[in-house]
Amino acid sequence: MENYNNMIAVANDFSHESFIAIEHAAIIAQKDNSELLIIHVLNKDTKSKLEEARQTPEYVRQILTDQAEKVKKIYGVTCHIAMPEGEIFTAIGNTTAEYKAKFLVMGTHGIQSLGERLLGSWALRIVDSSPVPVLIVQNKGAKKEGYKRILMELTNAEQCRRLLPHAVIFHQVMGSELVLFEDYEEDPFIKNEIARNKTFAQQYLEKKGVPYTMAIQSKGSKYYHDMTKYAAANDVDLIMIVASKDRGFIEMVTEPEQKVIYNKEEIPVLCISAVETTIMGDFMDDNW
Repeated sequence: MENYNNMIAVANDFSHESFIAIEHAAIIAQKDNSELLIIHVLNKDTKSKLEEARQTPEYVRQILTDQAEKVKKIYGVTCHIAMPEGEIFTAIGNTTAEYKAKFLVMGTHGIQSLGERLLGSWALRIVDSSPVPVLIVQNKGAKKEGYKRILMELTNAEQCRRLLPHAVIFHQVMGSELVLFEDYEEDPFIKNEIARNKTFAQQYLEKKGVPYTMAIQSKGSKYYHDMTKYAAANDVDLIMIVASKDRGFIEMVTEPEQKVIYNKEEIPVLCISAVETTIMGDFMDDNW
């Protein structure tokens, strides 16, 4: 298995949401005894704005340095800075891989245009290119105690099993308890697949000593909609889902994943790509 540094990456574009992301990342790093890597991508838009303001990239570096010092002072977490050039959809993932960070945090301000809706939101496009799990946050600040109650999707897809090691780590780091949110299905074949994943998850969590409860989608409701509704009503601090890279036209229009990511309660969402990767696919090692 590839070695990862004890480092959490966080994307920052100087938006309010990206500073909220730093706050979440710092809380996780503090509890996990990790370091932070603040990534700011220099692209054409950034350079153009710097030229208009008669500033240089060093001006950006100074802002990031000030932020790193602030994080160190408040949370006691060491911060590193990276300023790659290129498109954000690839530069963030590539930089995360280059530094061998084990986790990526980013802020989002929602879907801004029809084009984003049809092509997939910026957040999901970064999830697709990320070599590690991505925690997406909105405007809600991080709780000092972290994520105490986590909800995980439980469907017929085997990929949802790959969320389990992350639930274990959150339990170890923050004392989190897990809610397995089961997909309601009447089709016998799909129902049996869900049952297999449910048995696997229960046995895995019991072996790891992670406390969990079960919840199930309401009959006749939409799964992801009911998931966020349940999370809001039951003090869930974090939702974990698998994001499918191959989205058909129906998925682009109905936006099932995006409805979870941009939930109205602004609950943070941990996404892993449905595409298999080393760090997500190995159940023999539970490290991020």
